[in-house]
Amino acid sequence: SFINGGTTTINVTNNNVGPLVSGTPLTTATGAAQVVGIATSVINANTVTITGNVVHDLSNYAVSSNTGATGVSVLGILINNASQNNPIVINSNTIYNLSNTANTSLVSFAPYVQGIFLNAGTGATIDVKKNFIHSFSTPNWNLTSLTATAIPVFAGINTVTGSTVNIINNMIRLGIDGNGNDVTQPIAIRAIYRQATAGTFNIYHNSVFVGGSNVTPNTAVTQSAALFRQGSGTAEDIRDNILVNIRSNASIGIKNYSVYLGSTTNLTLNYNVYQSSGGNGNLFGFNGSDVAAYAPNWITGDANSWFNAPQFINPTGNSSTVDLHINASLSTPVEGNGFSVPSVFDDFDGQTRTGLTPTDIGADAGNFTALSPCATPNAPTSLILNAVSTSQINGSFTASLGTIDQYMIVRYPNGAIPVTPVNGAFYAIGNALGSGTIIAMGNATSFNATGLFGGTAYDFYVYAQNSYCIGGPLYSSALFGSQSTNACSGLTGIVPIGPGQPNNATGFTSLTNAMNFMASNGLIGSTILELQPTYVGNSSVETFPIVVSNFPCMG
Repeated sequence: SFINGGTTTINVTNNNVGPLVSGTPLTTATGAAQVVGIATSVINANTVTITGNVVHDLSNYAVSSNTGATGVSVLGILINNASQNNPIVINSNTIYNLSNTANTSLVSFAPYVQGIFLNAGTGATIDVKKNFIHSFSTPNWNLTSLTATAIPVFAGINTVTGSTVNIINNMIRLGIDGNGNDVTQPIAIRAIYRQATAGTFNIYHNSVFVGGSNVTPNTAVTQSAALFRQGSGTAEDIRDNILVNIRSNASIGIKNYSVYLGSTTNLTLNYNVYQSSGGNGNLFGFNGSDVAAYAPNWITGDANSWFNAPQFINPTGNSSTVDLHINASLSTPVEGNGFSVPSVFDDFDGQTRTGLTPTDIGADAGNFTALSPCATPNAPTSLILNAVSTSQINGSFTASLGTIDQYMIVRYPNGAIPVTPVNGAFYAIGNALGSGTIIAMGNATSFNATGLFGGTAYDFYVYAQNSYCIGGPLYSSALFGSQSTNACSGLTGIVPIGPGQPNNATGFTSLTNAMNFMASNGLIGSTILELQPTYVGNSSVETFPIVVSNFPCMG
């Protein structure tokens, strides 16, 4: 549906748009084909109202290196006219199953997929309310090396306009496709993308979930974020939102944030619920530098937010079952902990908020289960540590008596003085605690400490934590243990590489096998890997690329 030209009143209401599929492999750098559900570029229409529509199953093979709206290959709803200065209303639409199916041969272009794209005049007031946006994918795109023009971008709501924009009571789920599977391709995800560098933005009571694990690392794709604020704007008020990003990588690479702040100027940020996982590449926030976990006033004024799971009903479901409403049977920080914004009187479902234990955080209001006051947890017991190799120690322990939310394991150099975690402070995997490093957090009563040095002693401290409560987190006393990695027994001298070798320290059939041995056992002296005349260095023998790891032992 495309509306263009004239000055008129536009109403696009209660339409079912989709499926729409483009399979033409267009790769032109400019003017590449787009698949758009609903679009308007009318010049200064009296009003534009787009409500109650279902836009679904849009797919496009085309990609483009264009910037702005024409560079987005798949779009649910598009407003694109900088001369439109009258009101725009985009309410109660459902947008799902948007996909770019371009393959990895199109390496100079980017598969952009976006739900709602807003570009209007500086005089326009734009209301974006009660929309449900979810399930984007790029099934054939999985590059580990990208150019700057080929970074894929998923955006739920993208505003590039300098006008007044009200983004209220929306639900957005990205990082999971329409089948309920993790999107593991390296995607720059911006669920709420405040790209404009001017304008006034009111972002209230939205529920956002960004998921996916084992994401392919890529140095060009620098971050994903539940909320991404690019510039300072004229004024921006971000309150009462649920901003969850638990996306994590297969290895070091993309950084994943609940909230990314390119600037804190002209910003009100408070009374939100944040959640991050602390997994590989997963962080809480960015405000000029990385912030691993929320703490009150991490930026000035954000003193009343929460750092807990909101208890969505089914954030990882397929396109039919995904549900960002709150599970009323579970304790949740959204219950009654928000700020009453006078202009927001109802929720995503049209329920009046004042009758539902006000003020609830997020798009869904209800009579939910409130958090209880925190109690100091009992410490776990019986820590057992086993050296697995020259670079790994595995641990297990007996669970704490009573209720606990999770455990935190800290690894120290042997003999180092431990630092007690501070009650009320949140920590994340990778954080330093004195000279120690937090290596694991979660409900498991076992852990693996990897990347260690051979023949070296380490100290381990295990704490129980109660954080899903009022006044937390509170930490138990420590459970302590010490263990050494296995002694080094790595390579030294001249080591032949070629057919017939025994694949041990005296020789290997391939460089791949030699590198794998060194990754576990290291080197104990000067070493030469000597290729024999019969050596064959092709894919029938080697696994490419051949990776030189950090060795646990270096003699």
